[in-house]
Amino acid sequence: MKLCIVGGGPSAFYLSRFLHKHFDIDIYEKTNKPFGLFNLFSHRFENNPFTKDLEKVKIFYNKKLNKLPEGYDVYAIAIGGVENKLNIEGNEHVMTAIEACNKIQKDLQLHNQSDKNIKSFFNTKDKIIIIGMGNTSLDIASDLFKLGIEKVKIFSRNNFYKFTIPEIKTLLRDNITIKLKNLKDTIKNNILSKNSLHSIENNNTNKTIDKIQNTELLKNNRIIDPITKLKETLNKFKNNSMKNLSLFFNTEPLKIEKKDNLILHTNTKEYEADHIITSIGYNKPDISSFKDHNKKIYTIGWANMKSGNLADVFYDCKNKAKEILKDNNIE
Repeated sequence: MKLCIVGGGPSAFYLSRFLHKHFDIDIYEKTNKPFGLFNLFSHRFENNPFTKDLEKVKIFYNKKLNKLPEGYDVYAIAIGGVENKLNIEGNEHVMTAIEACNKIQKDLQLHNQSDKNIKSFFNTKDKIIIIGMGNTSLDIASDLFKLGIEKVKIFSRNNFYKFTIPEIKTLLRDNITIKLKNLKDTIKNNILSKNSLHSIENNNTNKTIDKIQNTELLKNNRIIDPITKLKETLNKFKNNSMKNLSLFFNTEPLKIEKKDNLILHTNTKEYEADHIITSIGYNKPDISSFKDHNKKIYTIGWANMKSGNLADVFYDCKNKAKEILKDNNIE
């Protein structure tokens, strides 16, 4: 049987991992590289946890589809979501994550050219603020550091994050210095929303603590909360480079002013920036153009969820794969 996946981001590769033994899989990606605008893992496509055992999966790049191609038994839509907007005064001065990714990709291409007279959008001394602390935020920060940017700040409104520890380790191995700001170290403040798919049992109390972030561990019969796990990871790396990533927790954006530079007013203090980027989640995309088809269409990943990190995407794809196998009577 043949499976068509529209969109070549992380969810496409997750679904392929679960179904590649049962289907011939074709992935259609509108950009010219795997993972689309998600870049943190794409520089190591080979021996990659996303692409392990997927050598037979075919990927067609630069293919922006407006309708589904014929000739497939099953169709899955994995085109990501529509970005949420920052609802504060001065939001016209920010750029979305997708806008930032597009500008970064153009700048990275300029860096590979010999013509030094071509001006890039981002400058190495720019002060960058990213609002929202998830996978995409780390991905953008990683690429900004590749451009030579020295300082990036990422803000979270609360006391938890939605990236994963392996992503943090990728930055640390690239010799990025990471600092944590405005923390409150309590498990209570790190409980995630109902979207989290994990639960851990505390053997001391025989109570199940639900909805705890996927990076938590049960160690010596005690819960290790996400912030503690993050601190333990950072302590294993003694980086001291000029490239600094500051993670600000419990910092609420209130207003943005444009003076000589941008001024972000928060509940704690004011921060100056040359560029402010928002990465605060997605809404489901419009897939109505794909529905004029006689076969059932499955949506996966951020095309199927209002929010969530890569771990949530993984479990969404795992459950969707089970549904696809059941619907097609495949054991």
